Amino acid sequence: MNYLEAADHADIFFPHAFAEQTVDLGESRMNYAEAGDVSNPALLLIPAQTESWWGYEDAMRLLADRYRVYAVDLRRGSVPSTRHS
Repeated sequence: MNYLEAADHADIFFPHAFAEQTVDLGESRMNYAEAGDVSNPALLLIPAQTESWWGYEDAMRLLADRYRVYAVDLRRGSVPSTRHS
């Protein structure tokens, strides 16, 4: 399996306001970001199909004071969330 990783291609990736995380789900890896205190209630932001958590960056800043915000990346089969081949 080959993955295109941001660390390997700094010239085409740029940093966002929140650190990106990756979780291995077996058949795919899901990219996500999190913000806010872990003691706050959890809030999951789910973008439209093929969209990224990046669209929620501004909302995450506003919500992080009251919630532990998780925003997922549904770009399955593309970077940075990937599908095993």
